[in-house]
Amino acid sequence: MKPSSGFLGRFSGRILRGNKKKEVVYEHKPGTKTALSNNMEENTNFIKNILKDCHDVEYRDFNIGGPNGKRMFLFYIEGMIDKHLLDEFVLLPLMTGSGKDKPDCNEMKNKLYDIIGNSAMPVSTLKEVEFIEDALFDVLSGDSALIMDGYKKAIVIDAKSLPSRTVSEPTSETVIRGSRDGFTEIISTNTALIRKRIRDIRFKVKKRRIGVRSGTDIAVMYIEDIADKRVVDEVERKLDNINIDSVLGSGYIQPF
Repeated sequence: MKPSSGFLGRFSGRILRGNKKKEVVYEHKPGTKTALSNNMEENTNFIKNILKDCHDVEYRDFNIGGPNGKRMFLFYIEGMIDKHLLDEFVLLPLMTGSGKDKPDCNEMKNKLYDIIGNSAMPVSTLKEVEFIEDALFDVLSGDSALIMDGYKKAIVIDAKSLPSRTVSEPTSETVIRGSRDGFTEIISTNTALIRKRIRDIRFKVKKRRIGVRSGTDIAVMYIEDIADKRVVDEVERKLDNINIDSVLGSGYIQPF
C-alpha cells in the first residue's frame, strides 16, 4: 500500500504486517492517492487508524459462505445510514444467497449487483472506487463502503438516511443567513448533523457517558489539527471526573 494521500494530510499510525507492527507516517502530497490493497488486514487497519477517535463510525466485520468463507468489512457513519435498508435489502440476501463455502470476489460483486437490481434500490446505488480517499469521502458523505478480502476495490453503497429535520430552527438563536438546523434530543442525530457539514477525517467525535443513574451520552467533538490537544485532554479529564446522579441538560455539567 502506498503511504501517501491527497487529502489525508499528515497522519502517523501503526499498521499490522504479520505479527509485526510497523510505524508509518503518511505525508500530504497533493495529487496522489492511496490505492486499496488486496490484503484485508492492511486495508482495515489503515482505515481504522485514519478514523481513530471517530466514535460515530461503525464497523462490521463478517464472513460470507461459512466460517471459512470470504471475509467482508463494512463501515459507515452512525445516524447517516439507513440500517434497515442496508440489512434487509443488501446484506441479508448477500449472506443467505451464497451457496459456496468460499465464493470468489467477482462472484460476490455480481451477486451484489443482482441483489440491488431485484430490489427497490436503483443500480446506481452501487459504485466501485480504487482509492481509500474516495471511499472515505463517500462514507463521510453518508454512504457505506464494503471491502472484500482479495479485492483491490471498495464497493460504495448509497443507503443514505441523512438527518434533515423535523430538526427545527432554534428559538434562542435566530439566523439570518445560513443553516437553520437545530439540535434534537438524540445524540446520533446531532453528531450526524455536524458530520454532514464537516466531511473531514480530522473531525473527531469521542463519546462517553455521564450520570450514575441517567447514563447520559455526550460527545466531545473537535478538529484534530486545529484544536489544542492540551485543552481537549483537560476537557476529557474534567468530564471523566464528574460524579453526578443524572445529566438532563448542558447546565448540569457547566459547574464542573
